[in-house]
Amino acid sequence: MSNFKAKMFNQKAAAPKNKPDQIIEAIELKPGSSIADIGAGGGYFALRFAEIVGHEGKVYALDTNQEFLQFIQHNATEKGLKNIVTILIEEKPRLPEGSLDVIFMRNITHHLS
Repeated sequence: MSNFKAKMFNQKAAAPKNKPDQIIEAIELKPGSSIADIGAGGGYFALRFAEIVGHEGKVYALDTNQEFLQFIQHNATEKGLKNIVTILIEEKPRLPEGSLDVIFMRNITHHLS
């Protein structure tokens, strides 16, 4: 069930009306950058980020759904991307201090309290 949801989230994220290329361009990621994708969902943006930052960069994909994170890791492995770290958000996510250039959050405000 969650793979279906993850795929659905990715299709929505990739839809031209949502301007994914403009979003990515606005972030100005560079090779070697580190980024956290909080609320990564199906991983559409995390995977795109991983391709941009390259092997010297790092992408932290965080979500509250372990199945989504497994889906992301599976897709990263299939694409040969070794620079994605998946993190399950249970309470307060722990990221290495000073390790991020960018924090990316999209469509998550309804989850915040």
